[in-house]
Amino acid sequence: TADWKSKLLSKPGRETLITAVNAVIPSYVMQCNALPKSICDTLDKLSRDFLWGTTSETRKIHAIGWDTVTKPKFLGGLGTRQTNLVNRVSIAKLNWRYQ
Repeated sequence: TADWKSKLLSKPGRETLITAVNAVIPSYVMQCNALPKSICDTLDKLSRDFLWGTTSETRKIHAIGWDTVTKPKFLGGLGTRQTNLVNRVSIAKLNWRYQ
């Protein structure tokens, strides 16, 4: 499970892992498929919970709102990408390529 992994990593380490996983794994599927919003929301929720250390047994306070976390670093955020926006951009890129 992810709960023991989140205990071993610092918050910057968790943020780096979230960025790396969100950049690679869903991107492969999102290159040619429009994911339902519920799946995008679930992926974002898993990322939020992992970032703040929330597990199925313990709930932690999310100190910063997800909108702030997903802002670019130069605007004061952590640079984490929102799954729904990445999916829409991937589909738009695919449509642009075939026009």
